[in-house]
Amino acid sequence: RARGARCGASAAEPAAPAGVVTVTVPGPAELARTALAAAPRGALASLAPGQQPLATQVSFVLLDGGSEGAGAHPVLRLRADAEHTANLDAEPRCSLLAQTEGAAQCLARLTLVGRAEPLEDELVPDAQAAFLASHGAGVGVDALQEDDHYVRLRVEEAFLVSLLGHAREAATVPLADYEAALPDPLLECAPGLVEMMNVERIEDVVRFAQMATGITLEDLEDVRFMWVDSKGFYLRAKRRGEAPVDARLGFPREVSTEKDAVSELTMLSQIAWEQVRG
Repeated sequence: RARGARCGASAAEPAAPAGVVTVTVPGPAELARTALAAAPRGALASLAPGQQPLATQVSFVLLDGGSEGAGAHPVLRLRADAEHTANLDAEPRCSLLAQTEGAAQCLARLTLVGRAEPLEDELVPDAQAAFLASHGAGVGVDALQEDDHYVRLRVEEAFLVSLLGHAREAATVPLADYEAALPDPLLECAPGLVEMMNVERIEDVVRFAQMATGITLEDLEDVRFMWVDSKGFYLRAKRRGEAPVDARLGFPREVSTEKDAVSELTMLSQIAWEQVRG
């Protein structure tokens, strides 16, 4: 079945402005793993006895234990008496739409297709601890129970829709690439950096937009710093009377810490100031 382009390990963006490093972007496999790591819950589609699909909300965690690449296959906690639990017992085929939150919502939409399988017994205590740490004890139907079922979604296909940049398209990520990739190292600090740039350093964001898009200050109606990763960052700018456009600027070197990301942003802000000043 056709699910969009089959996407490899690299992606292209327009050339960078003069004085700025060539733009590189995270590949689709890394983007998929980043979107999964940024999503604490998702919509699970299971098959009811009559083969009609049932979509329900579930929470999940990522565990590295077990087989190689296990962190790419999310672990779901299911109530023993839930409808989707009975569905998966009868028919393990399912899909999971990862639901990113906060600033990461702009990244991508990721759907994982595969089969639910019982989590290895020796990993259940790790899963219970991970759920408690990530989601808390919960209340009502979300409360942790002693008879909860823990299952791993054994991913067979990763379907990705990129939401930022110029190459917004649906793609099936090769499974081997998906399993081998890791989330972007700036994922945990990226939301804070996004807020900092939009609140404390909005003048820099305006100059970045002018440099990256050519929109003059007089024509610039709105601009927002959207996301930052180890290779660069995205902006969304709107010229008066036109639709918003995305632009990306690359870092001169890949970064892996918040401190290094702030340093690169500061350096690029100086370049932008000099170029805009003319």
